Amino acid sequence: IEPLSPFANELQREAFCQYSSIIYAHALSKDTNQSYSKLEEPDLGNPIRIRYQNHLISQDLGRSILEYDVHTRALNKQSPSIFAEIGGGYGRLSYVFHELAGCSCWLFDLPQSLIIAQWYFENLYPNAKIFAFRRFQTYDEIADELSEADFAFFTPNQLELLPDNSVDSFANISSFHEMRLDQRWDEMRLKMR
Repeated sequence: IEPLSPFANELQREAFCQYSSIIYAHALSKDTNQSYSKLEEPDLGNPIRIRYQNHLISQDLGRSILEYDVHTRALNKQSPSIFAEIGGGYGRLSYVFHELAGCSCWLFDLPQSLIIAQWYFENLYPNAKIFAFRRFQTYDEIADELSEADFAFFTPNQLELLPDNSVDSFANISSFHEMRLDQRWDEMRLKMR
């Protein structure tokens, strides 16, 4: 009987490592100022160990660097001071934005994902200022704390409670297909600076 995990098969493990390395190498090829190669996949969460030129890498890291590169090119290489991600999962893209742009990151997702993302960033950056997910009725209740936060966690419905022009840049990699068209654009357009 074949084991259920594809990583139990040596050939499949090797193919996955090569695929991840190709994505990461392609990401590095876009690096005009040599900053991408300084990033490593955090050891937190016990990722699959793939080494590339003595760096711990992952498919997630390579993809996030490519997405960061496309995003900043669209912004004419200007780094946002507040980056927001809709459906950010555990925060792979926000990690890259925080590391490379030094910006505050706001993550909008379902509560189950926010629990993981909040745990991830609290442990990855123990000295960071975290705006933990919570219920609130008005922006004024949270304004002071949010203005100081390195990372903030919200459910998508809380986006409507934030003031217009409060975010420099939004990203959504793979969750718009779960939303109605009016949910996708209306609130984000208003929140952009």
